[in-house]
Amino acid sequence: MQQLGLWTFRGQIDSSNDISAIAVIEGGQFVAIAGDEGASVQILRRRGPGDYDVHDAIDLSEQLDDDESEIDIEGLAFSGGRLYVLGSHSKRRAKLDPRSSQKENRKLLKQRDKQPDRQGLFEIDYLGVGKFASEVKSCDLLPTLKADKTLSPFLAIPSKENGIDLEGLAAHGDDLIVGFRGPILREGLVPILKLDFDKPDDADLLFVHFGGRGVRDLVRTSSVYLVLAGPMRDEPISYRIYLWNGEDATPGHDRDPASVPRLLGEVPLPHLGAKPEGIGLIEETDAYFDVVLVCDSSPMGSPTVLRIAKPID
Repeated sequence: MQQLGLWTFRGQIDSSNDISAIAVIEGGQFVAIAGDEGASVQILRRRGPGDYDVHDAIDLSEQLDDDESEIDIEGLAFSGGRLYVLGSHSKRRAKLDPRSSQKENRKLLKQRDKQPDRQGLFEIDYLGVGKFASEVKSCDLLPTLKADKTLSPFLAIPSKENGIDLEGLAAHGDDLIVGFRGPILREGLVPILKLDFDKPDDADLLFVHFGGRGVRDLVRTSSVYLVLAGPMRDEPISYRIYLWNGEDATPGHDRDPASVPRLLGEVPLPHLGAKPEGIGLIEETDAYFDVVLVCDSSPMGSPTVLRIAKPID
């Protein structure tokens, strides 16, 4: 895995230290980025090689129940003239305060913030030249999550305690692939939903293993998916990129060996403390993939271009 350089984002970037998602549009002429705070997706236009500035924005605030709430955008995907936006669907528990008494902190432990505005999956039509339609279509994944006997018990659990946390989104035609940062199940299996935006009740639940890591993001190439995998919490393990064919990899004597993800390499961090959160495909050739990564806890997302050699069969 070769680091080719950094992109520059110019202008008033929202949540500039908390960029959590990216999608490449028109071969990199435009990119969509979003942070895990607030309720907007920004569209950036390329002005020169690796040089982007703010071009437009998609305001999702009308999708919120509370003006002070957030969607917690964790995934962006672009396919078929449509942009898809994914909220984390996660819950959180109040942080303890060491300056408070034990009694007060015990009360905090009982508090779980349901965060209903995080439970969003949206579709916006592309009009061309970096512009998107004003109409925002929404899809409700909660009935699907609640109906599944494997996933439903995790809906009440805060994300940092191995609860539901949706962080990866890829699109291919009408198929959406939704990757889970958590929960991570026995044998290190990670749930992944495959669904049609218009038919979420017909979603397929897949299980894949990424070395004990959860999905941070994923992107469709011409024929497979590149999966950015990392720690479910903040445990000190590396971030990796895997190649996956999009099929169920649950262990079994009849499992197709081709469904097992192939490790392509460890992700080089732009600096200590950076947390890779989003991946976008810039270019694909017969020999390599060029991708851009954005990081949470990093100035302007530290958009880093990597060249990943294709495996030789």
